[in-house]
Amino acid sequence: MRLPSLFLNSRRGAVAPMLGVCVFLLTAISGGAVEYSNYHRAYNALQKAADAAALSAARHYHETNDAAAAQAVANRILEGGAVSGYVAQLPAEIAFDYNDDLNLTSATVNARAVGATSFMRLVGVQHLTAEVGAYAERGGVKDVYIYFLLDVTVSMIGLIQAAGLAMTDFEAQMRVRLEREGVEMGRLFVKVGFFRDLRHDPVVVPAWEESPVYDMADPAQRKLLSGLIMSRLPIGGMDLPESSAAAVAHALTAPIENPLEGPAISRHVLQVIAMWTDTHSVPLGPEDLDGYQAGGGPPLSPEVDDLTVKLYNALRRNGQIAATQATLSLRSEDHHYGSRDYGCCKNMADLRTEWHSRGTVPLASRYLALFSPRNAYPWREMANWEGVVNLGYLAASSEEFIDGLVRSVVESGVELRIAPPRRPES
Repeated sequence: MRLPSLFLNSRRGAVAPMLGVCVFLLTAISGGAVEYSNYHRAYNALQKAADAAALSAARHYHETNDAAAAQAVANRILEGGAVSGYVAQLPAEIAFDYNDDLNLTSATVNARAVGATSFMRLVGVQHLTAEVGAYAERGGVKDVYIYFLLDVTVSMIGLIQAAGLAMTDFEAQMRVRLEREGVEMGRLFVKVGFFRDLRHDPVVVPAWEESPVYDMADPAQRKLLSGLIMSRLPIGGMDLPESSAAAVAHALTAPIENPLEGPAISRHVLQVIAMWTDTHSVPLGPEDLDGYQAGGGPPLSPEVDDLTVKLYNALRRNGQIAATQATLSLRSEDHHYGSRDYGCCKNMADLRTEWHSRGTVPLASRYLALFSPRNAYPWREMANWEGVVNLGYLAASSEEFIDGLVRSVVESGVELRIAPPRRPES
């Protein structure tokens, strides 16, 4: 009986089993701490990726109205943001919402990433799941609808080339440069009117042409527009006045059109009429001749009366342009077709009234950018109108073309951020 008692009461060798138990526990705790640290690193990385995915998805959906494509963009970001050892569970849960009052799109993303454990398997935990949520909004700003009016006479060859080249990456360049100025825009749409002197139309080329509306977020449409501009044949001019005021009147009163393809333009839109010419305008009516002459314009007939674009188009449709070309200088909507049916405006006073009180878009949501000789007729006077910015003639390069437009947005003082609708006081 003495040996069993001695064995049970002996303390020699007791450290070994205690150490074994402690090493196991310390290893498990240390391993768990490492895996817990990895989990938090994966969680934080997944949160950043989800935030970026929500922002990109909201922007993509806002610009294209394509939920599937927006979700694909988000999933690519989440997949690339995974931490080693954790795998993102795709596709992520994404919900979109659009607020028409604010032209605002939101995206809600719920993302998960799963990582296999090593040490924590010892206590029965096979996997750890990081789960995060993210929310982002894009929009809340006006779409921008630019109506370019381009003088396409011989002296404007440089402008035509610069404008055509600028269209190839126009949307990205405008967005980036405006953001540098602290200005955010919605989607960007462009329409172009090409003009010469409507009264002296060369038979080989129309004196007025206009394009459809192009969605500048679409590379194919940008390419089409670039090609269209650069294919214009410069004819006429010779420093004689062109029908630039008539072109402005037409752009002011023409309806806002949707692009042939892609999402429709928001009802929250900034209209920019941007006109390029290097000379005077033909007076809209005989009563404007004194102002034209005071502005230094070349001699014209005392009965000069420019056509409107609507009348010009009607004459072309009726086959009357070629037959009456020699006498077009004496024809106008005032005494031939009737100004009500054939457009604005019979003189500059009418155009000024139309600009300030009518137009297709309210004055607070549009402006006119003049890229023309500052002291030529009627640009010097129009620079004093509300909502008109005169930047002088700029057309040396595509860079200068885009920079001029960015300057016009900034100097116009227009607000592109949409103010939330006022709630009635309770």
